Amino acid sequence: MAGKTLKLNGVALKKAALVINVYAGGFYLEKPTKDAQEAIESEQVKRMHLHYLTDKGTVKRIQEGFIDMMEKCNPPELVKAHRADIERYASWLDKKTAPGKTSVTTYVPGVGLTLEYHGEVKGTIPGKEFAQMYFRYVLGDKKMKKGYLGQ
Repeated sequence: MAGKTLKLNGVALKKAALVINVYAGGFYLEKPTKDAQEAIESEQVKRMHLHYLTDKGTVKRIQEGFIDMMEKCNPPELVKAHRADIERYASWLDKKTAPGKTSVTTYVPGVGLTLEYHGEVKGTIPGKEFAQMYFRYVLGDKKMKKGYLGQ
């Protein structure tokens, strides 16, 4: 990606209702770290790769869940400033989950955050601030954070 070799930083399994495996995720960085702030703020190529394990994720649930967690994991002033970007990214999550389908989100410094969803490139949100918000969201769940940071 962008001429860089990424290394697996950590993995996590998202569950719903303690019995449904929703997705398995891998967090990749150029320079792996166990420090959340460094993972969020460092200017390096980063990638979140999710493999869906269920068909229970509806479009509405996925989109609303993304928006809700972005709001919970980020300062209100950033959420307000990037409301249009949050809604644009959420709109790209336009297909229900299905076993074997993927979501790949990649940050490239100087370019921005790009989403490939179910094998289709949806778009790029330029700049680093929204990307930092996204990775704050990724590391916002304590159980997922431990896995993604390899702890």
